[in-house]
Formats: sequence, C-alpha cells, structure tokens
Amino acid sequence: MGFLSALTSASDWVRARARPASLATTAAHYLPVPPSPFSSQASASSTRPSQDDDEDGSTDRTASSELEAKLPDSYFAPRSPRGQYLPVDGDRSHTHTRSPSSSSSSSAGSTRPRSWLARRDPVLIFVVLLSIATFVALLVAFPFPTTVHVFAAIFVGITAWTQISCLRVVVALALLAWRGSPKALAKGLPRWSTPQYLFLLVLSTFVLCCLSLGLVPPLQELPPLNRDLAGAAPGKYFIAANLYNNEDLVPHWSDQVIKLAEHLGPSNTFVSIYESNSKDKTPELLADFATRLTHLGVANRVVSENTTRWWAYGTSPERIGFLSAARNKAIEPLQSADAELRLPDYHEFTKVVFLNDIFFSWQSAVRLLTTSLDGKPGEDGYDLACGTDFHGAGLYDTWVARDVCGTPMRTFWPYVKDSVSVARLRKNVPIQVSACWNGMVAFPAAPYLYKPATSTATYTGGRMSPPLSSPLQFRVSGIDACDHSECFLFSLDLNRLYGSADRPPRILMNPDVRTAYSVKWWKWNDVVLRIPVLKFWNGEWGVRLHLERG
Repeated sequence: MGFLSALTSASDWVRARARPASLATTAAHYLPVPPSPFSSQASASSTRPSQDDDEDGSTDRTASSELEAKLPDSYFAPRSPRGQYLPVDGDRSHTHTRSPSSSSSSSAGSTRPRSWLARRDPVLIFVVLLSIATFVALLVAFPFPTTVHVFAAIFVGITAWTQISCLRVVVALALLAWRGSPKALAKGLPRWSTPQYLFLLVLSTFVLCCLSLGLVPPLQELPPLNRDLAGAAPGKYFIAANLYNNEDLVPHWSDQVIKLAEHLGPSNTFVSIYESNSKDKTPELLADFATRLTHLGVANRVVSENTTRWWAYGTSPERIGFLSAARNKAIEPLQSADAELRLPDYHEFTKVVFLNDIFFSWQSAVRLLTTSLDGKPGEDGYDLACGTDFHGAGLYDTWVARDVCGTPMRTFWPYVKDSVSVARLRKNVPIQVSACWNGMVAFPAAPYLYKPATSTATYTGGRMSPPLSSPLQFRVSGIDACDHSECFLFSLDLNRLYGSADRPPRILMNPDVRTAYSVKWWKWNDVVLRIPVLKFWNGEWGVRLHLERG
C-alpha cells in the first residue's frame, strides 16, 4: 500500500512539474494594469497623451489585444477573493472586458468541445471492444447458451487491460530513469489514485494465477493396455465401422484409425469397414484407406456395395433391420458360418472397437479400451464400454442411452439423476449404466465369436425378446414390440446374458471419451473445454455458482 501511495504521489508531483506556467501569470506579466477609478489623477493622466503613448503606446495596445484574443472568456469574469467566478449581473462599468476586435478573433479561433469518445481512455475502449469481439466470435463459432463464452470474453479483456496498463507504468518509469525528464514521465504514467493502482494489482494477480493454470489443452494420457501389464494376455483388436456419405469425415477418421492401429500393433489389429449406397466419394476414399492399411501391415477388409435403402420413418423396423444387417456385415469376419468369410485366427481376438461416423481422437479410443469402474488398470472391467457423443453441446444418443435405473438419459449435463452417478461424473470417471452406444464402444469379443448355432431360452413366453443365440448379433425388435435401436437391443441382450445377481452386466459410460458428429462440436468438447482456464471455470466456479456443469 505504501508503494502505491508513493507511486500516486510521484505521478501528481511529476505532472505538477511538467505543467506550464498558468495563463493568469502570463497575462499579468504582459497586460497593462487598468487605472483605478478612484484616482482622479490617474484618470486625468490617462486622458492625456504622453510621449510614450505616441512612440510605444500603439505597439503595447496591439500586443494586449492579441493576447486578450487568446484568453478564454472566463478569464475576464469577476471573481471572489478566493478566486471563484461570480455571476455577471448589474453594472459592468468596473469590469475589464474584451475589445470588439479581440472578441471576434476569439470566437473565430475557438475550438469545439471534445466528444464523449475523446474524453475516454482509449485503452479502456480497446479492451471493451476486444471483449465484445471475443464473445461474438465464440458465439458464432459455438452457438450455444453457456457462461463459458462470457467468462472467456471477460478474461481476455482483463488480461489485455492489465498488460497494457502495467506496460504503460513500466515504460514511463524507464523513460524517467533514462532521460530524467518529468515531462516524459507525465505523458506515459497514468494519473490514478491509490485505489486504482490497488485494483490494477489485484487484477494482475488474478491474471497471473489464471495464466499459471495454462491456456493450452494438456496432452492426453494413455493408460496401459493388457500388453503393458505383467501376466496379462496381450490379445488382438478388431476395429469395425459403418460409413455412409462421409467424404468430409473420412480423412480425419482414417488418420485416427491408422494411429490407433499403430499404437495397438499393426500385426495385432484388423480393420473391417462396411459401406453401402454412398452418393459421394466415400467408396473411393475408403479404397485408398485400405491401401494405406495394407502398406502399414494392418490386415483389413473394406466392403462397398449398393443395396435397397428405404424406410418410412427414422425409427421404423425397416431402418433398424437395415442398420442391424450393416453392423453384422462389419463383424462378419469374426462370426460368419462361412469359413471363407471368417478369419482363420478369429478366436485370437479379445477386444472389438466399433466406430460410428464420428470425429474422435485415437487416444480416446485407447482410454475407452481401458475403462474400469474401480480404476484398476487393464481391459477386463466391462462387458460394454461407451464414450459420450455430442451433436451441438448436448449428449446425442439419448434414444439408446439409459442410466443405471433404466431411465433414458437427458441431453444436458449431468445426463442422469442418481446422486452416485452425478458425483462420479463431476470427477470425470466412468459410471454404470443399463444401455449406451454413444458413437464408439468397446467390448470383449468372446460372446460374438463364431460358434455352432445354439439358443438359450430366456424370459419364457415373452414376445418382445426372442431367445438368445450364440454368437450374439445385432437385431430388430419384435414386429409388435416398441421400436428400439439395434444398439439399444445390443445392450439389452447383454443384460439378458448376464442377468444373475452373482454376475450382473457391466455396462459403463466413460465421460473422458468424447466424440461428436461434427468437427466443430468435437473441438468444443474435446479441445476447448479441456483448456485449463476454461476447465477451472467449467468445473469449479461455474458449478459452485450453479451456472455450468462440472
């Protein structure tokens, strides 16, 4: 506080030293003193011309008139003994007034009053405009009502103002030390009071604390796979996918799949893609992708064909049947009864990763493979693990997703109602659910590997759930049942397969795995919201103020 007071006093002293002599002092030095009205001698003598008047009087009067023209009107107003202006009323016979020539000159040379914008600090105006521009840019790029936009705009404005203000103070002090001129310091040093300098100190501390958190998303961690753990079977990975009219997605998608295959091991990975009826360049792009995989030593199977594609509405049994057949085509190399279509080493595959037409990162796929409810390392903690998929700023696949109680999930965070799951979501750790898909899933391959056709009757007499068959496959609902997604029925069959109290199903949703159906919202959820400063607001103060999710 003492330093701030000293800085304020130094600013006032420097400005006082740098200020030019007052106009009143200059005028008193040059203007002739008017004669006293109470002195008759002075009055009489003033009417008589003298030799000085003849020789120099005209010159003095001319200089006086020119100086009067430069003085403001307020200089000639009567004042009290304390220097305050008095109202001009009544007799003005004893008031010194301008000459007509000086008045006209003054009115001609007067300047207009400064505008509102000119009277304001240009730095403050710049900061306000910068904050507004930041808010508008974020709102245009990510049109979603969230306080993150507001916080980011305020943070950018505060950071810019504190940096510019501190720079002004430092430059002014440097000029004083270099030139030793009070005028140079007066031009650059803000003329603030002690509370204003204290406010600058507080904001500077806040900015430094936020900057210490970081402005760049941290590198994504890669948990250990089974191959990295002592005594665990390394296993092989089967990556399956269905694509349709995805020429804008395929370049990003294929790059991430290749990086995932390289991390898992090219010789331990098989990629199977089924595409049908695309009208764009998706088939050609997938053919090039298959060539790249072959050059890298990754075994693959890419099928493109044209079939009948028609249904009356989005949830109709015809559409679900079409999608079920397409997904079964993608995992056909693992479970086909035809030995020519089935992989010779199909029984060696331990994990399946099934991808939708999503934007994702290969690191998130690795985290999905190691999902665990209790945090133990490895890949053996689930029967089905899914991530979170976003379309816009909310959860997309709510038609499939069900919480642990079987209730459909909500679009916006925290998606579920039970307090245990909400607490785990705040910690960004997996939660237990009844069903999910969410763009990308991982599951053990064993229930889906080829076996001779068998059936296990469950729910005897039920019309809605047909007997389970081995291997498990994607299917449709009964013709008289409610319309359900093939992905929801995939989870339902796992609940039927592991339906005992001794062995309940383990279906987990991992909030640390984020995917999206557009690159914009994938960057928002997997990049922007992982920036430490925004994550601090989104996960701490936003939650405490009940403004944002955790």
